[in-house]
Amino acid sequence: MCDTEALVGYLDALSDVVTNDYQAPNFWSKVSDTKWLNFISEVLSISNMLAKVVDENNDSILVYCCSGTDHTPLLVSTTMILLDPFFRTIKGFIILVEKEWLSFSHKFWSYRANRCAIFMSWLDAVHQILRQFPCAFEYNNAFLMDILDEVFISRFGTFLCDSDYERQTNGIPHKTLSTWSLILDTNNIKKYRNPLYENFSKKLRPAFYVSELVLWEYFVKPRKVVQSDIMMPESKALQLTEQNTALQKQMNRKQYRPNSKGTTSPSRTSRSGNVKRNTPTSSPITRKFDSIDSISKIDRKLFSGNSELLRRMELTSNSTSNNTPDEGPSSLSESIG
Repeated sequence: MCDTEALVGYLDALSDVVTNDYQAPNFWSKVSDTKWLNFISEVLSISNMLAKVVDENNDSILVYCCSGTDHTPLLVSTTMILLDPFFRTIKGFIILVEKEWLSFSHKFWSYRANRCAIFMSWLDAVHQILRQFPCAFEYNNAFLMDILDEVFISRFGTFLCDSDYERQTNGIPHKTLSTWSLILDTNNIKKYRNPLYENFSKKLRPAFYVSELVLWEYFVKPRKVVQSDIMMPESKALQLTEQNTALQKQMNRKQYRPNSKGTTSPSRTSRSGNVKRNTPTSSPITRKFDSIDSISKIDRKLFSGNSELLRRMELTSNSTSNNTPDEGPSSLSESIG
């Protein structure tokens, strides 16, 4: 079997084909070229062989890969679904994920960067078996797709961290809820039940040739989560900090102060962030607009078309208050000159 890095390459190629060539006439040929279905075929083929050894020869087997956390749970959990009908029930499947993937320290958190390609390939393989034996599974395809969504969304603590040790050390079981609490809720579990399910106790032997497989609906159906929405904790913390700073600035701009009438009026904020206070003066013009010099740059743009009119009004106001017609312009027309 290929290593994890090569599998991620297959998944990337499949993602590109689905995104860019979904309407192309040679779409299925390009899907085949990605080799993703070849890998799923290999998983089913090896699992078939392992199930045959256990079932027909009554022998024990040892499955081992270099890390013990990737291909080992992939093959073992697929084989157990073929052999034991309990793992084809909703509760049995949950126990299988807990036992073979979570307890054996599959690195769900670290593998988010490569979209958990190993776990995704396993769910795809289970989907292929379910499609071939629709009466043998209590759960349906939506059950598998929603579990994979929860791996990426991480609303619960089930798929956080890379091992049970890390989850226990960080107090995840005490600080978060489990994904299974949502799935097993009486209001949700109904949509995951397969109406065709029968207590099918026989061993399963799925077809594993590539020609017998189909592209999983998960890859082509719009989902509620995409890779661009996935955010690591450090990025999320930075985003929240920036949002908090923006909100603080917005609150500062909306501060209110008491005016001379005992009511409140909003203070004016300049671009530099300094708050300009409206200081009352004797002139009615300056009481309304401060003074021409103290209007902020933004205000200057707003009143630029009326600056000449404001100057005239200021001069007219001064001449009225002095009551000396000979010392100033007697009319607004004279002030223009």
